[in-house]
Parts: sequence; C-alpha cells; structure tokens
Amino acid sequence: MNADYLKDFEEMNNTTESVFDLGESGLLIILKDGTNLTSWDDMDDLDDVLYISEDLSKQVKSSNSCYCDNAEVIIIQNYSHVSQLRPFRKTLKSLFSGMNSLIAFYAINWDISKEIDVHNMFFKCYSLEYVFLENWDTSNVENFWGMFADCCSLKTLDGLENFDLSSTVNMESMFESCISLEDVSFASNWDMSNVENIFEMFRDCYSLRDVSCLNWNFDKLRNGDNLFINCNNIEKLPEWYDEEFRSQFGIRKHLEIADDSFIYKIIKGFDEQDIFVAVSYIENEEMLKELIKDDSIHYYAKRAALLNPNLNDSNILEDYALNSYGAVERAYAIENPNFTNAKLLKKIAENDQNYLVRFKAERKLKELLYNKYQRQ
Repeated sequence: MNADYLKDFEEMNNTTESVFDLGESGLLIILKDGTNLTSWDDMDDLDDVLYISEDLSKQVKSSNSCYCDNAEVIIIQNYSHVSQLRPFRKTLKSLFSGMNSLIAFYAINWDISKEIDVHNMFFKCYSLEYVFLENWDTSNVENFWGMFADCCSLKTLDGLENFDLSSTVNMESMFESCISLEDVSFASNWDMSNVENIFEMFRDCYSLRDVSCLNWNFDKLRNGDNLFINCNNIEKLPEWYDEEFRSQFGIRKHLEIADDSFIYKIIKGFDEQDIFVAVSYIENEEMLKELIKDDSIHYYAKRAALLNPNLNDSNILEDYALNSYGAVERAYAIENPNFTNAKLLKKIAENDQNYLVRFKAERKLKELLYNKYQRQ
C-alpha cells in the first residue's frame, strides 16, 4: 500500500488515532479549512469535504462519500453491501464515476463476494492516480466493463493482482484512456479462460511500453479487437498477441467478401464491437458522413466514422471537436489525421473543461508542430 497520498491527511487529522484507526465514531471527515468532523450530521456542505475515512462496520447511517465530488482522498473500510454507500443500489456499477477531484482511493476489507457488476465504477475519475483494493473477492464478478475508463491520471493499481476472474465474461474498455498507466504487471497472471470480451481493453494507454508480462490464455474469447489500439509506444507485446490472434474476430473474418456497401448493410446487425471495426474499413467518405448524421445507429459507428482517416471534411471534424456532447466523440474527431487546425487545437488544449479532450488536443498540437519542424 502506498501511503504517500495520506501524508497531508494524517497531518490535518487532530481527532483520531490515525486515518485508519477511527475509534467508536468510525468516521473522519476533514474539510478544506482543516475542520475535523466525526459525523455526517455535522456536515453543512458536501462540497467542502477534502478527505474522508470511514469504517462502515461502525456506521449506523448510509455514507455520503460517493456524493463528495471535491474529495481528494477516500478510505473506506469494511464495506458489505451497496446500500451502505448509495441506498437502493444493487451493484457497484458507476459507484464513484465522475468524481473528478479524487486522487487516491483505498478500499480495505470489502466483502464483494456477491457482486456481479463493477461496470464504470471509477469512470471519468480524471484526477485519480492511485487505487488500493485490499483482498477483493471478485469470484462472482461478471462485468468489469470500463471500470477505470478515462482515468487519465491513473498510475498505480495495488491489489488487482489477486483478482479471481473465474466468473468474468466482460472486460471491455476496462482501462481505456488510462493515458498515464505505465505498468500492467498486476494483470500478469490473471486467469482469462472464461473471459469472452476484451474489446479495446487498453485503448489509448499511451504510456504503456512493455506488456509482454501478460501471461494470458483464452478458452471462450469472442472479441479481442483493438486490444492495444493507439498504444503507440508499446515496444514489447505478449507472444500470444500475433496476427493469428488479431485476425480471428468479428468483421475481420468477412473482409475477403466485404466492400463498402456490404459493410454498410451489416453494421446494424453485428455486435457493437464489430460495428466499430467494420466502419473503420469504410473508404467512401460520403458513407462516413451519412453514418455521422444517422442518430438511429449505434454510437460506435459514429465514433469509428469520426476516427476514420477517409473522413476529410474539416468542418465536420472541427464542429464535433468543439460542440459534441460526448467527450469520446470530440476526442476521436481530434485524433482524426485530417484534423490539422492548430489554432483550434491550441484553444481546446488551453480552455476545454474535459481532461481527456484537452490531453488529445495537446498531443495532436505537439504532433503537428513536430511534423512542421521536420519539414523545415
């Protein structure tokens, strides 16, 4: 366990033995002004919370930790059921998603033995750098989809090396856009024999360089497309991740008979992941524009169309980069190789409120400037 993130928390604590030993109250809340509280009833404004430590075995009322959007460090001990954290919830799905100020999260002695879904649990926790999950019994978890997706600052994950994936089916986008993640050794010996979907599991993990440690075997895998897409700095891949592995999924099996019209016909009948891959092969720009305009199709088709290098319409790309409701669509528009408006990129990089979009714009701007320098 990394305690570096707890130093300021401990220094501001003048109430309990430590940030883990909380006494009878089972709760320590520290506000931005340094005030120490030991009851949620004494809280006036949840936005004032800076640090939280809770022992749920001693809490009578439900926690408010999940609603403290400005909290930077959260410690939760002895969790046993979701209603302790968010009343009336049935799963851990999206439990802490969107907590943009959260930097470090410690989950100690959690009983998740009956949980089946942790989908998007930390989705869009843009500032999250460190996660410690102690002794999690994940033997019944079926769905890890997007658990850490868009955690752009995430650097270290402790405790995941012990995950039991015997019931796991879906790990799609689990670490998508974890752009600061450098080490995946925690997943080295995961038993992936029952997993069916790892589509885009590490998409946009730009900082990864060596993933050869992933000693995985699959018995039931149906979709492994785009596993490391846009991980352009990877130097060492696992031995099993060869051309034979990459060519076995979805639309790729049909490419010998596929032309643009065929792909257009099947995108509404294929699985979601296959839709994305299918659209990535379309060469007809007018068809791509039609897909972008068609709100009835799956959003994967629109995202793939925005990213497709055969889309050359700068007006569409710039409009999506600035005005699209979805951050992913905006990021994909920026990533399109035909998006070359340096002035607009600079504006987005400096002023946009979304961390992921800012990062994409900064990265693209550096790429354009570098290419310009190389041509001189």
